Amino acid sequence: MSNIPIVDIDERLRLIGTAHISRESAEVVKQQISEWQPDVVAIELDSNRLAHLQNPEKFDDEALTKVMKEGRTSLLLFQSLL
Repeated sequence: MSNIPIVDIDERLRLIGTAHISRESAEVVKQQISEWQPDVVAIELDSNRLAHLQNPEKFDDEALTKVMKEGRTSLLLFQSLL
């Protein structure tokens, strides 16, 4: 049983709570899309995540440099293991 919250607003709208780095969230979303077969799937993105999706190469280099300068390489390593 998953801990991911799923809320049916009505017979045509389902909300799924997710975490952007969670494999469990991704699997639950895939399963729900497969079972429910919705006409539309919408996701909420903050402006930083949207910008990253629109230009991933730019942000990969910048993010890595920033993480290294801030001494957060262990966090980066941990997230990559998830």
